[in-house]
Amino acid sequence: MPDDIGGLPSRELSLAEKVILSRIISLSVGRPCEMSNAGFASRFGISTRQVTNHIKSLQEKAWIEVMGPRTKRYIKPTEKALSLWKKPSIEETNYRRNLLENKTSSTIEETFPNYRRNLLPKNTENTKNTPICANPHLRKRASSQQDKTETMFSEFWQAYPKKRDKARARKSFFKIKNLPDVFPQLMKGLEQQKLSADWKKDGGKYIQLPSTWLNGERWEDELPTQVQPPAQGPVHLTQADMERRDTEQRKQIDDSTARYRQKKLAEMQKGATSA
Repeated sequence: MPDDIGGLPSRELSLAEKVILSRIISLSVGRPCEMSNAGFASRFGISTRQVTNHIKSLQEKAWIEVMGPRTKRYIKPTEKALSLWKKPSIEETNYRRNLLENKTSSTIEETFPNYRRNLLPKNTENTKNTPICANPHLRKRASSQQDKTETMFSEFWQAYPKKRDKARARKSFFKIKNLPDVFPQLMKGLEQQKLSADWKKDGGKYIQLPSTWLNGERWEDELPTQVQPPAQGPVHLTQADMERRDTEQRKQIDDSTARYRQKKLAEMQKGATSA
């Protein structure tokens, strides 16, 4: 796409319209463009309806002319579009190429073709000996932080009771934000949960994997409070407690008597029916 077309403001032409217009001009060498809307859609990965709308918009803005019937349509760019298609001629291109090939480089003592031939492949030049960080102070600081994180992970791994899937646990540990500030709380929560009943049950059967524990930030869990057992010693009942106990006992006796009578009555009725 020429810069003169690509640089048009979006209110004049959208990006899709610029691409389609450039394609139409490139296919209109010596004859009008004959590509169908389905061909444009397949070429640029958009729907046929979108191509139809873009073609209509280009025609309304006087960038193209659409000729012929619908079954045999021809598209021709207007002079307005051709004036922006400033492609250098073949003669001009050959002239520039010959000038560069015969001109000695100002920085090396070889000709331009030899210089290009001796270049390393793209994206590989001057990368083998390049350090990760050019600033030695930043590189030293990054290395120090890495060592501190490794030390903290080793301390966590030694303290965690279930030592499984170390690689995944390391990855989860390194993802923790503000790790130096969080680490003391993490270790404190771990030590508290190691003393809990859930972690001691069945020999630690229900302890989570370290990666799962870290991903869930389980060090922030609140442990259930221990229920104090009732105090041992003689129990002294008040008069109200004794009356309430007697009322409950009488109610239980009355309920049992009523159920017994209903059972006997049902048996008598069943016997009379069978007789």
